[in-house]
Amino acid sequence: MTKEIKRAYDAGTRSEDGKPGKSYFQNSANYDINAEFNPATGHLTGNETVSYKNNSGSPLKKIIFRLYQNLYKKGVARNLALIESDVNNGIEITEIKCDKNEIVNTHIQGTIMIVSLADELKTGSSVDFEISWNYNFPMETQLREGRYLDSTFFVAY
Repeated sequence: MTKEIKRAYDAGTRSEDGKPGKSYFQNSANYDINAEFNPATGHLTGNETVSYKNNSGSPLKKIIFRLYQNLYKKGVARNLALIESDVNNGIEITEIKCDKNEIVNTHIQGTIMIVSLADELKTGSSVDFEISWNYNFPMETQLREGRYLDSTFFVAY
């Protein structure tokens, strides 16, 4: 048994049959996204508010965001081939605020962005992030998202 599984059994978040245990929890997030997409250029611009609630039994010092669009970013490690014209700057975060305050302590590595919070997010508490971003959509590669024919686009989360 790995130490992680043993820790989950001991904490009661998992039971030995693999089902959630009596202390199981899920943090939650609600999103309000405004986006504008130009199908001729493939440029996607947007802003969003993410309301994140800590349902765990511990305070959180960091929140992790998944930036799956960075799969297309120059220099990101990946184990698959992309059409060269789709390799770009990935998702560019132009502004990020936490409860209306500018955030300066972020770290992006590949498809993960780690946001260090100024104050711990206590159990049962919520925090609101305001994020502005832009992204050049893959126009040839069809992986997780892409253009199909000339007028159909699939945008991944």
